[in-house]
Amino acid sequence: MISIDGKDHPWREGLNMDALVRELGLGAGASFATMEEHPGNGARARFIRRKDWPTTSVADGAKIRLIVAASGG
Repeated sequence: MISIDGKDHPWREGLNMDALVRELGLGAGASFATMEEHPGNGARARFIRRKDWPTTSVADGAKIRLIVAASGG
């Protein structure tokens, strides 16, 4: 099981960030994400740019937050 923005979703082998958000219909406006792979063990969240999502694997138990970048102006 993984958590995205506080909601649980099933995990499977070979899952990557890009496929995950597409399958769930999430992250439409997100430019970045943070992912904590081993929550509770003192692990820090990794900051991941959207262009890197296709090559970012998702571990079982990961906690993910999607981030929408505010436009400047």
